Amino acid sequence: MESRGGGGLFTVKSAYKSLERTFVLERNLSVLENGVFQSMWKNMAPLKVVAFSWKLLLDRIPTRSNLAKRNIIPTDNPTVCVFCDGTEETTTNLFLHCHVVRAIWVIIMRWLGFVLVTPQ
Repeated sequence: MESRGGGGLFTVKSAYKSLERTFVLERNLSVLENGVFQSMWKNMAPLKVVAFSWKLLLDRIPTRSNLAKRNIIPTDNPTVCVFCDGTEETTTNLFLHCHVVRAIWVIIMRWLGFVLVTPQ
């Protein structure tokens, strides 16, 4: 999709590159992280999976912790994980460290024939 306006050429790619530069400068990404973001959109996964992964890596998933930070839920509301009921519900807890979620990942990885190692 292209349109001319103000003497320049607009493309979706140019808008994406502009946003990408903003995020890279804002987040001070390492070389490895920058490479992940560069290649993320160039794979065979369905677009909704890629978009979800992008939100996950940017910590934009609506966890209780993120909702409280954005004043969407009251700050006096508990932000503990709905599964393990003791740890704060953050993106990393909800997708990696919660004992219930970890058990699910182990089952999925075993089914796929992979060994799962999660960072602390």
